[in-house]
Parts: sequence; C-alpha cells; structure tokens
Amino acid sequence: MSHDFVLGFTRGSRGHRLFSHLVFPAWHVATLVLVVIAGVSWSAVAFCAAMYALLAFGITAGYHRYFSHRSYRTGRAFQFALALLGTLAMQKGVLWCCLL
Repeated sequence: MSHDFVLGFTRGSRGHRLFSHLVFPAWHVATLVLVVIAGVSWSAVAFCAAMYALLAFGITAGYHRYFSHRSYRTGRAFQFALALLGTLAMQKGVLWCCLL
C-alpha cells in the first residue's frame, strides 16, 4: 500500500485535489455556520472534549504504542477497544497503522 493513497484518492489526482481544496474547507465552514445557527450547549462542549481525549488516547496508546510497537500486553477485549477508538478517530485501520 502506498503512502500516497489518501481517502481513496491517489495524492495529486483530481479527486484528491477536489477533496482537499473544496470539500474539506467547506465541511469546516458548514460546521461554524451550524454552530452560529443552532448554538452550543455546555453539555455538547463537554461531550466534544471527552471524545477528543478518548480518541486521542486510542491513537497514541492504541495505534502508536500498542499496534505499532507492542509496548505492552493487553487482553483481546482491550485490543478491540483500542482498534475501535483509533478507527473512530478516522485514522484508517489497524493494519494500515502496523504496515507503515
């Protein structure tokens, strides 16, 4: 698998340029517009902060420390939880992480 293959597009292809120059910025602008229209509650802010921390843990402790380096031992259920958290963070899959 090539490092140049991102989100189903080869880096530099028309689809990749469309995504990185139009879709990705538009997604963030739409998010800001919806925040202004709908407003934000403190429970939503707390949920976002908790999810950020949980998914960051999945990437650092799971994908990087466990799956890439096997820095510690863990049970099968916790392995699944780490893989799920890393995948929910939209960082491709466990095999992609381990093959690099």
